[in-house]
Amino acid sequence: MKKLKLHRKVQLALVFLSLIPLVILAVNSILTLRKSETFLLHKSTETIDRQVKNNLELRATMVSRNVSDFLNSVVGDLHDLASLPPTVANYRSFHQRHQRTTLSCQQPKQNPALTRKAAALYSELTFIDSLGQEQVRIVAGVASSELRDVSISANTTYKQENYFHQTQSLPQGEIYVSHLTGWHTSSHSPEQNYSGVVRFATNVFDGNGAKLGMVVLSLDHRHLLEFTRHINPTTIDGESFPSYDSGNYAFMFDDQGWMITHPKQWDIRGVDKQGEWLAPYSATTTAEQIQQRRIPFNLDCASFIHPNYPVVANAVRNLDHGVVDVTNVGGSNKIMAYAPIEFNYGAYRHSGIFGGITIGAELNDFHQPALDASQAIRLEFSQYIATNWLIILLTAILVLFSAWVLSINMTQPILDLIEGTKRMADGEQDVRVMVSSNDEIGDLALAFNTMVAKLGKRSDKLIHTLDDLRRSRHDILQARNFNKTIIESMETGLMTLNENSEVLSINSAARRVLAILPTRRGSELKQVLDLWPELYDAIFSAINYELQDTTVQPWNRYIEVDSQGGQRTIRLAIFPINQPSQRGHIVTIEDLTKRVNQRKQMARMERLAALGKFSAGIAHEVRNPLTGISLLLDELHDRLLSSPKDQNLIRKALDEIERLDNLVNELLHYTTSAVNRSKRCFLLPIVQQSLATITRQCEHGEIKISQHNVGEQVELLLDPDKIHQALLNLYTNALHAMPDGGELSVTLEQRSEGVHLTIRDTGIGIAAKRLPMIFEPFHTSRGEGTGLGLSITYNIITEHDGTIEVSSIENQGTTFTLFLPTQSATARSSM
Repeated sequence: MKKLKLHRKVQLALVFLSLIPLVILAVNSILTLRKSETFLLHKSTETIDRQVKNNLELRATMVSRNVSDFLNSVVGDLHDLASLPPTVANYRSFHQRHQRTTLSCQQPKQNPALTRKAAALYSELTFIDSLGQEQVRIVAGVASSELRDVSISANTTYKQENYFHQTQSLPQGEIYVSHLTGWHTSSHSPEQNYSGVVRFATNVFDGNGAKLGMVVLSLDHRHLLEFTRHINPTTIDGESFPSYDSGNYAFMFDDQGWMITHPKQWDIRGVDKQGEWLAPYSATTTAEQIQQRRIPFNLDCASFIHPNYPVVANAVRNLDHGVVDVTNVGGSNKIMAYAPIEFNYGAYRHSGIFGGITIGAELNDFHQPALDASQAIRLEFSQYIATNWLIILLTAILVLFSAWVLSINMTQPILDLIEGTKRMADGEQDVRVMVSSNDEIGDLALAFNTMVAKLGKRSDKLIHTLDDLRRSRHDILQARNFNKTIIESMETGLMTLNENSEVLSINSAARRVLAILPTRRGSELKQVLDLWPELYDAIFSAINYELQDTTVQPWNRYIEVDSQGGQRTIRLAIFPINQPSQRGHIVTIEDLTKRVNQRKQMARMERLAALGKFSAGIAHEVRNPLTGISLLLDELHDRLLSSPKDQNLIRKALDEIERLDNLVNELLHYTTSAVNRSKRCFLLPIVQQSLATITRQCEHGEIKISQHNVGEQVELLLDPDKIHQALLNLYTNALHAMPDGGELSVTLEQRSEGVHLTIRDTGIGIAAKRLPMIFEPFHTSRGEGTGLGLSITYNIITEHDGTIEVSSIENQGTTFTLFLPTQSATARSSM
């Protein structure tokens, strides 16, 4: 963006200060005038709207009363016809006397040619006997030779009428009035006008009260149409033919909401050629039905067009009248006045209305005078506004000229100062600005010259200081790189934290122990040790609690953690940093898992060696007395042939001595190193042979055996008998863990580095607190066991330089995983 010069700013400031008040005043005047214009237009249209609504409502009420009087006159005609003898001559004469003038137009949109003619009120006059057979029928003033049995609805004009049965059940004096019935039309041409009737009927009795039959008057629909088709809200001549597109038209509907009269003929209710009523136009009407104009209109189903249509229908049923805003199918927004047609005969007696009259009008047609007045006011306002803008323009030209002269006199000295500043920035040291004025500009020039002289002296000092800083920085970088190299080369993990426990650095040894990638400086300690919650908790506790006591320094702990590779032992040591410029902690991390495991293994071996010596001595001392006792009891058993009870007691004693002898044998076997018979062989045959040994036992216990092999067979240096014994010990434990049956799964996975053997059962499992002790001698969960089976298995696997691991979930099962390496141990390679 281009910067404004000072003289431009001065000019603009003067222009703004002079012109802005004028512009604000002009704009305020314009807005006030526009508001006044809008207010006048709003008030005038509001008054017109109110007057139009009142007039429309009054007109709708008048038309509804006219229709009500007309319908009541038809009821009178019905009674007159019932009093006449049912002859063709009387009925024809009645038909000719009852006519009404109708107005028609051949081309209402172009050159209207109005035609007045008299039309018969009733398209049909009929006398029907008590069995439903027509006796006299006048159609269009002519006696019809086709006399029908109208007790059958299919014989009626519109194939579904039941006026005979409806009238037959009425008492004397009551009348039946039908809803509008006619052929539905989808055309707008005069040749296919809607044809329909409203039937009025009553029973005829003789002087003795005996029913003779019934008379039916069929009111021609055209005479109802005359009440609404010439209503134009914008005129009062009563001879117009308003179009549907204009929105200025009236229509009539019955007490059920169906159209009786409407500018669109297909909106009027009717039946098809089979006598079936057409469904009303609704939101679910298909596009095909709309295109075919099979869409009679019902106000109660027209809420999807405008919600006020059902409101009008319900208000009329409540004998209310009023005005609502609506939108018709063609999209015209208008107001609609409505009024009920009161009628208390026939099917309409329950509601008290025949239906309703509505008159709709486009308000915009009534607003034109107000719009014309508003246009004249706007023209006057525009001329006034143009004059104001001309005055503001002339004032702006005068202000611009004055501002230009004043800005030149003010800004030239400042431009000289700017030029001198640029020359100094380009490197000139002897820049001086000459300004002769004694005002503030002159003082500024003198201060500028003094500043230039002082900057020259300070520039020399800065150059010498910068050279010293470069040398110091080089020495610091060398020292930092040396320290970094030492820290990265350390075998002990090292991590430094600031006083907020954020990680400042972490060397490669620590990352290797924690199995993490390099982290950015300032990472949160919890985020870095996300996979090691035990270490985080220990460090957090030490920093925030234990090391707060200055007497406890330094701090170190051995932490047992669980990782994917098993349990590990990590040694942590924390050293506080209490330098004035830097506070925090140094944390050392060492993985002592291997060392701790070696110590545990050595302690176990020492413990087992001592136990072996002790067990061998005990076994030797116990075996000899047991042999003597056993012989003596055998002799005693043979001598007590006459005492079975005593013999039974002796046999039980011999069984216990035998069990004790077995325990001594197991102790000797556990503590005595057997002869090593290792040889090169495959593990698979040993596994299969050991499984065959327990097959029968598994069948009795309903235990399923599954065996899987993965990879090609690998030769191992094994003692087959010992491995067989070790596997049987594991199988035996698995079988005891599944007293109710289950599955024993053996998976052999053979690789180049060795063989992994997995033995899994679905038994009761082992409690977590017992897992660390299961390989200890004499540890058993069964009362009849010696607790040496797993200890012997452990010794056999370790003698083969293998490993054995166990995992278990209570009530789900136990898994033993054995690994036997391909390379033989040094101790066995010499065999």
